[in-house]
Amino acid sequence: MRDEALQAVQQFFSVSTPRRTQYITQLLDGTFTFFALTVDKVTSAYLRGHMAPLNLFLDTNFIFDILGLHSNPLTDVSRELVEVIDKHNFPFTLYYHEATLSELQRTLKGLGAPLRGRTWRPALSRVAMRQPQLNDIERLYHEKNAESQLNVDVFLSQFENVPELLMQYNFKIYREARDKDTEDLERYELIAEYKEYVESAPRPKLKSYPALDHDMTVRLTVARQREPEASALDAGAFFLTTDFTGIRSVHRECSGPRQ
Repeated sequence: MRDEALQAVQQFFSVSTPRRTQYITQLLDGTFTFFALTVDKVTSAYLRGHMAPLNLFLDTNFIFDILGLHSNPLTDVSRELVEVIDKHNFPFTLYYHEATLSELQRTLKGLGAPLRGRTWRPALSRVAMRQPQLNDIERLYHEKNAESQLNVDVFLSQFENVPELLMQYNFKIYREARDKDTEDLERYELIAEYKEYVESAPRPKLKSYPALDHDMTVRLTVARQREPEASALDAGAFFLTTDFTGIRSVHRECSGPRQ
């Protein structure tokens, strides 16, 4: 195993291949992007003047991170990214697709359903907080209700108007006119491939058809706006997600036979 590792490292540095070039380019772009987002005001002003506009499409899980409704190792990174973009006034537009809005509304309604239809006394909420199977909305409600009696409908009403909720973060909804017949065929093919990939994973985390449909709809929207040969900051659009299954599938696509 040690000899194989040494040979692989030596080959990486001695043999130039298209995949190695692509990998090194991605590292350089990533490094530049990192410093561009963490520099002082003078440098950020200089960089801002030389940056092309960039559309960042936010996945449902990314938005849940921002709203504090998702426990994820990347939650702090997601919040910091939004704060840095706003602080330095970078020419990045944060979008959520109309399909993402539908998924957000559907998911929020489902997460709040276990709370409805009964009165939760503070003492009962203190017991419920210890249950590991609670989703984040349930946990947030019980934390507040344990301190002082809180009506469930009043609590859940804050999640009913999603566009207004996201406006405070300067997130904009993205709607598009498109050729339905052409896009539907391409989307159906992508959904089938994505479904097969998800189900073939060692420990598959299965997704519903609406979730698969959402992911591929947004991915196609981003793909239409991207400049594939451009550097990271000139790419035109990115899809920001903390869905590790989705991230792995994109990496697999980029390194597979299609390249």
